[in-house]
Amino acid sequence: MLLGISALAGVAIGWLLIPRAPSPDDPKAPAPEVRFLGRPLPADDLARPRALDWLRRYVAQPVTLALPDGVRRQVYLGRL
Repeated sequence: MLLGISALAGVAIGWLLIPRAPSPDDPKAPAPEVRFLGRPLPADDLARPRALDWLRRYVAQPVTLALPDGVRRQVYLGRL
């Protein structure tokens, strides 16, 4: 019985002391900036096709790997 009362008191004290966070549904809050591959991505209807185009161009670029034996090898990210 005493354990139940102590637990209830702890929950009540914790509920009163924990600060309340602002609601995520605040209409005045600006939308967060979306960045993709280091560039800002506008949040519009073309965001998905634009991001896929940027990703395809990024993956098509070659990358030079320096191996431990000193050999440099050029590979494409899409093949890794």
